[in-house]
Amino acid sequence: MNLYVVGLPETLGLQGVTLDKSQLRIFFGIVALQLIILIGIIGFNEFSMRTGTLVVLETVPLDPKEDFSEDSVELLYEINKLDSDLFDKPSFRRGQDVVVALKRQDDVWVAVGVSDKSFPNSEVEIDGRVTFIEEADNSYIEVEYGIESYFIPRGIGPETELKYNQNELAGIFQAEVLVDRFRRGRVRRVLIDGSVWDSKLEIHQSGR
Repeated sequence: MNLYVVGLPETLGLQGVTLDKSQLRIFFGIVALQLIILIGIIGFNEFSMRTGTLVVLETVPLDPKEDFSEDSVELLYEINKLDSDLFDKPSFRRGQDVVVALKRQDDVWVAVGVSDKSFPNSEVEIDGRVTFIEEADNSYIEVEYGIESYFIPRGIGPETELKYNQNELAGIFQAEVLVDRFRRGRVRRVLIDGSVWDSKLEIHQSGR
């Protein structure tokens, strides 16, 4: 017995092709398997992040005219710039993958080393990529970690810029970042002047 599923052959580019039951079972079995794998990957990544280490990172001062958009803010962290005294080797190259060791100091985490391999006894490590090298004297490198863009509800950027201009915000930004055991980071939330940045820019305790 042959079956024709409306829209299915056209979707697959098989106009005029009729699928029998066995072919349909194979097709839907493959689709189901792909969905299971996709859901499994998403679930694993989410679990990995939720069980990761929460670190608080300092950011450098932001320019609201350049760093804010309608739906995101570009964050530049203190750990984006790493001085040469943190290097475990003479030099790095642009585009190189690196591992940055983090250590807690008071309420924030700071970089204490950068290498092309994992550190043996570090508290937390995060993967990054070298984007700039000070070639004149090799005094520092710049590294990105994939956590530099933070998406916000639409309209918060202009509202935050207005509060800057009215001197209602000092503009001290910190980011709570979850780092999993695979050294991947994800921004959990952003703090402004020690308070959680929400859609109304209201004052909340950060819970730290």
